[in-house]
Amino acid sequence: MSSELVSIIVPTKNSQNFIGNCLESLSRQSYSNIEIIVVDNFSSDRTREIGKKYTNKVFQKGPERSAQRNFGARKSKGDYLLFVDSDMVVFEQVVEKCVEKVKKSGAEAVVIPEFSFGKGFWAKCKQLEKAIYMGDELIEAPRFFSKKAFEKVGGYDEQIISGEDWMLKEKIEKKHAIGRIEKPIYHNEGGLSFFRSLGKKYYYGKHFHHYRKKSAEAAARIDPLIRSKILLMKFNLYKKHPLVFAGLTVLKTGEFLAGRCGMIIAKFKNK
Repeated sequence: MSSELVSIIVPTKNSQNFIGNCLESLSRQSYSNIEIIVVDNFSSDRTREIGKKYTNKVFQKGPERSAQRNFGARKSKGDYLLFVDSDMVVFEQVVEKCVEKVKKSGAEAVVIPEFSFGKGFWAKCKQLEKAIYMGDELIEAPRFFSKKAFEKVGGYDEQIISGEDWMLKEKIEKKHAIGRIEKPIYHNEGGLSFFRSLGKKYYYGKHFHHYRKKSAEAAARIDPLIRSKILLMKFNLYKKHPLVFAGLTVLKTGEFLAGRCGMIIAKFKNK
């Protein structure tokens, strides 16, 4: 196994309920040559205090996660970069398998499958959604990169708040191969509420025009017919969880409408 340093960058914002579990999972990686970098967006809770228990590389940077990620990359010393959200738990062999994939396949970026868990009915709906999207190239985006390739394409576009991970994927795949591993990341939805999920989509909708201007794939990614087709492709999952599927249908309809409202309001404000 290669001994190159892997820098793991975790952007945070009032993440005290999740960050401890995230950093604990990173500290238990089977690949030992890592550095953990926490880039906090001026939290008002104990996020930075908890982060300092796991790493001495805790910084402050805003205003959004693209800027935080790029800042972390600039502070990093690794040959490879892994970007992990603060509400994620990383399977212990993820870093090892990512390095292995890059070394053996020649890929410069790696997609890591994401599962979801949480408390309550709406978290179960999100869990089903993640399972449906698993392996779909339109939805998934890489989180692991060679630092050289990441810097070559300019990192994350800091003007993009919604779709920045897709934009980076589009830039990377024009010049480099993208691999995929099987070991997962687990996304902790917590006690997900219906209206909080809609509010998040509304916020992203307000900023989606930045991505849409730069991407030829943006329209397809938010097209309700294409998304519906993807959701219906794994019908065997629906038969096992009919009630959750009904809830997911309601949730995705609400999210779509909230996102569209955000896009419409942003359009009028920008005129």
